[in-house]
Amino acid sequence: MFSISQLLDRFKGKIADRLNVEEQVISVVKEVCGIDLTPQAIKFVGGVVSLSISPAAKQMVYIKKEQLLIAIHARLPSVIVRDVR
Repeated sequence: MFSISQLLDRFKGKIADRLNVEEQVISVVKEVCGIDLTPQAIKFVGGVVSLSISPAAKQMVYIKKEQLLIAIHARLPSVIVRDVR
């Protein structure tokens, strides 16, 4: 029989990865694009970071997508981020 702590340890790594990705994405987007984000504006699912931002800000992110992905990969080499939308 598993204890509840053993069961929750399985999910601890995934939650920590998601929170770390959110923090790093906020920092990278601020540095590269000059756009302030909140953690609520970011969703990280299946290697894709989705941003809930204005259309003008999305255009800036699209223009600098390659730079963003390179910077995110440099900060988080163990987490695979394939796309920023």
